[in-house]
Amino acid sequence: MPFCLGYDSFAVQDGAGAQIQRILAIESLAIFLNTGFSHHNILDIDSNYGDGLNDLTSKFGFVEKLNRYLDFKKYSCRHSTHIIKRLLPIQKRSYFFMFTLYLYRFVLSKRKNNYLLLIDNPYPGIFKRTKMYNTVRVRHQFPAKAITQTLSIKVHLPWAGVGAGQLLDRQISLEWYKELLLNLNDYLLGFGFHCNFTFHTDGIQGLKRDLLSLGVSEKTKDYWRLNGLLSNQKMNWSYIDVKKEFEALPNVEVIYGITPIEVWNDMADGDILVLAKSSLSNVGGLLNLNALKIIPPTVFGLPEDFHPISIEELKSRGKLEKILAFHFNF
Repeated sequence: MPFCLGYDSFAVQDGAGAQIQRILAIESLAIFLNTGFSHHNILDIDSNYGDGLNDLTSKFGFVEKLNRYLDFKKYSCRHSTHIIKRLLPIQKRSYFFMFTLYLYRFVLSKRKNNYLLLIDNPYPGIFKRTKMYNTVRVRHQFPAKAITQTLSIKVHLPWAGVGAGQLLDRQISLEWYKELLLNLNDYLLGFGFHCNFTFHTDGIQGLKRDLLSLGVSEKTKDYWRLNGLLSNQKMNWSYIDVKKEFEALPNVEVIYGITPIEVWNDMADGDILVLAKSSLSNVGGLLNLNALKIIPPTVFGLPEDFHPISIEELKSRGKLEKILAFHFNF
């Protein structure tokens, strides 16, 4: 096609999950608009406290693996050259975003040259059209697994969302996790299931002594400073003892210090995913089409198989039981 959409990898440095989700969203927009999709590799990532990458060599080795993780190139256009276009600041705003894409498609698709519109933030176009994700999810999804009487429940518990002094725009109460997981275990036990709980977390001590030297963008540093996490080039952490906090649950495993790819591969084995306000969570949920996905009520912009539920709804149990009954055909 003469007009394509692509990820502006030069304009953005962010975490691994954030950049993979952006590419998935841009590929979704291209399918929705019936334009081409031009894949551009991720160039760098912001380091994360729990990503299992402890030096620049391991970090850049991981970036190479990340670019091979999903087969975006299989669906990329075959044009040898493009004339590059980028959105103006006003065109990136929600009201103008889709109008601009439609206009570009109408005008540029009629020309002889190949045009490529590079997008750094696709979410103004997909936020209220989350069904767009479904085609690319089918393309890139994890293989389906059979349901047995032993259910694997994968929980993403990031430091950015729990404890004092964390990212306020991502906070999720520990009580939400406890209420949800205890109710899940009780309800499923009543139907003859046994549950294994795997926590993926970076909310523990001792994972990295120095995060900033591994490469973090100035935009991310500013975001951390604004939220009180970065002071005099040092991180302000608060930690939780996951096993102690969730000692009432059976069969608990806590995994930390592994890469995002290893987290996603483990989430592929999940029958139920309990996800946070995080792109790491989002990617795992988008790629696992078959798992039941439960999210806190503060998370938006995801497909309908991501089920938001509040702590008040958990305490009444009605909504949770309805979701479980529908998913497992009780």
